[in-house]
Amino acid sequence: STGDVEAPPIKAGAEKASGIEAYLEQDLGDLNSKCIYLNQGWWTYQICYKLQIRQLHFKEKKVELQHELGTFDEALTDASAQQEPFFLSEADFLPDMKTHLRYARHIFSNGSPCGEEDSEVRHTELRIACSPDMGIHMKIREPEVCSYIIVLYLPALCEHPDYSPARG
Repeated sequence: STGDVEAPPIKAGAEKASGIEAYLEQDLGDLNSKCIYLNQGWWTYQICYKLQIRQLHFKEKKVELQHELGTFDEALTDASAQQEPFFLSEADFLPDMKTHLRYARHIFSNGSPCGEEDSEVRHTELRIACSPDMGIHMKIREPEVCSYIIVLYLPALCEHPDYSPARG
């Protein structure tokens, strides 16, 4: 039956601070079980909302190589929420973008090791912003070795008054 869905418990912290969950569910569905896959050339990125981010390479529909780019770090995400609001830098822009959009920041830490002898592990900052054209887009960069910034552009976030490009 479809009417017996319980509301999830309300958590303080980043969810409360940014208030974006209901908007994201429009694009991502049930956030607790949904992963999205976005292809960027050789790599495909699996973003599992508030769970983990992985970098995958498929060969003949099987995962041939993968790196864990981090698991969701609620403590770091909540701590960083104290510094809101955040606005995208030009390095994060899609082609033809001109507006420094506000974004929600989620931190993913403790990914797979960078090298065989390196104690450094991969970590990712996920920046969730309003999509400029109603499509779902991703832009990824690695400003330092094994430190990733992924910008996820989602149309539904544009409906949130704080994240809409037309605000103010």
